[in-house]
Amino acid sequence: MEQMTYSHDMLITILRERYPMLEHGRDFYVAHPVDARSGRQCGEPFIAVWRSTTIPQPDADSLRHEFSANEGMYRTLLARAYRDRLLGASDARVNVPPDAPESFRASAAAWERYRQALRDLTGQPGFPFDIEWPVEPA
Repeated sequence: MEQMTYSHDMLITILRERYPMLEHGRDFYVAHPVDARSGRQCGEPFIAVWRSTTIPQPDADSLRHEFSANEGMYRTLLARAYRDRLLGASDARVNVPPDAPESFRASAAAWERYRQALRDLTGQPGFPFDIEWPVEPA
């Protein structure tokens, strides 16, 4: 099955950018159809719940058009947000006490290389449409 271009996370990204005062999980919920065999998204995402009483719910066609017209920008926002979460989750792996054993220092150095590779993602030739994500150190 091919990867969905207009995905669940992409719709959330579009809504967050368009309505920064609204929060997914509080003000709106996004859903999508799921393939029974693979458990993967198999259709376009949609707004399942819209709780804002001051902002009218946007229609699916306008959101799809927004995505098509600005796909590169939204892919960049989504990739950077994911990258930033990976960097945050690995912060503690690079802080080495001065008296740490050599094996701990070697592990921290591997994590530093991983974190640099994450920071270098935006310089990849295919970014943001073709991203080769680095693998976490073992």
